[in-house]
Amino acid sequence: MVKQRYSMKVIFTTALMMFVHINIHKAQNIKYARRVVDTLSSSGMHGRGYVLEGAKIAAGYIGVEFQKFGLKTFDGGYFQSFDIETNRFPGQVLLKINKVLMRPGVDYLIEAGSGGGTVHYKTLTLPRVIAEDDRKMQDFLEANRNNVFVINLDSISEERFQYFIKTIRLTENYPMGVIKIQKKKLTWDVAQTALPFPIFEVMDSVLTLPIKEVEFEIENTGVARTESSNVCGFVKGTRYPDSMVVFTAHYDHLGMMGKDTYFPGANDNASGVAMLLNLVQYYSDLRHRPDYTMVFLAFAGEEVGLLGSKYFTENPLFPLKKIRFLVNMDLLGTGEDGLMAVNGVEFPKEYNILDSINNEKHYLVRLQKRPKAANSDQYFFTEAGVKCFFIYTLGGIAAYHDVFDRPETLPLTKFEDIFRLLTEFVGKL
Repeated sequence: MVKQRYSMKVIFTTALMMFVHINIHKAQNIKYARRVVDTLSSSGMHGRGYVLEGAKIAAGYIGVEFQKFGLKTFDGGYFQSFDIETNRFPGQVLLKINKVLMRPGVDYLIEAGSGGGTVHYKTLTLPRVIAEDDRKMQDFLEANRNNVFVINLDSISEERFQYFIKTIRLTENYPMGVIKIQKKKLTWDVAQTALPFPIFEVMDSVLTLPIKEVEFEIENTGVARTESSNVCGFVKGTRYPDSMVVFTAHYDHLGMMGKDTYFPGANDNASGVAMLLNLVQYYSDLRHRPDYTMVFLAFAGEEVGLLGSKYFTENPLFPLKKIRFLVNMDLLGTGEDGLMAVNGVEFPKEYNILDSINNEKHYLVRLQKRPKAANSDQYFFTEAGVKCFFIYTLGGIAAYHDVFDRPETLPLTKFEDIFRLLTEFVGKL
């Protein structure tokens, strides 16, 4: 099959045709936020990853919204492009254990850094006594390299499991595959490397032990490169155009595992993009023209290792010293238990402004603060000396990095109140 590579111009034009029906004249409201979340989390976005150009389609959609609200551009266009390399699973994904067909995303996940393969094989369980002895483990691998290994985390720690995989890589005694049985919730991620064999994380609740027979067929591309884009625009300030308040949110997610299983990413982070676009809508309205220049950045590559924000801070479209303050928004779909501000400890003056507004208006039950952390796109701005927060909601649904992070179950409990808190915070600055 011939692989096609789509330019951002094509994606942008296609997105404009797809989403032009959205009414841009309404003031900030929950209905627009819902439409944004529903659109970004739909099957047509393919999990906003790197299979079927999902991330590119999402970037095109956001660019269309920026254009409809009349945002200005820094460098002749909304897209700041760069390449991302990821391991992908675009084709067949099949796993049978003891002749029972497992459901991808529900019963099991393929670890993101896995390789592909096809096998119908008997299994070999790694005993605890061997797993805990380095020499015995190496001898075991040497003698049994052509098996599918079963590892039960009830008897072997996660630490020893990781050491087991490290040992495999160092000795190159590659197994046919690894079945990792666990009780904890299944969560996926994105990897930039690929092993020469697959690792399956399987819920123990769907298994009848012992595992005697495994059949799998996994197609993966190995590490492949694709063009990705940060999406950037601004509203010029009326009084202090050379001083900027910046709002950011990443739009990428985990993409697809096989042809049919996709990760919607409603809370992570369609909710943050919905807030970003609500703020775009608000500040582009002549009635709300800001004193500061308001910059809006939707980042690619956050789930791969904060790649979009790293690229932007290394290749800024404007001097970073012009940023008065930056607010990064991620996981804004709940809020029953309040709001967390990462970097609240680092920037007490701005945190106190945020907290005093909330204490006066009672928008959220409480605000909490944390020191700096490399957990979202604010990190590289912090390292570059930019004052910034990363805010995320607390409480509510537990869906995260799984197939259950869906728009229909995302409550957006405190979305409107967080919007009010943020716009008042900008006013206080």
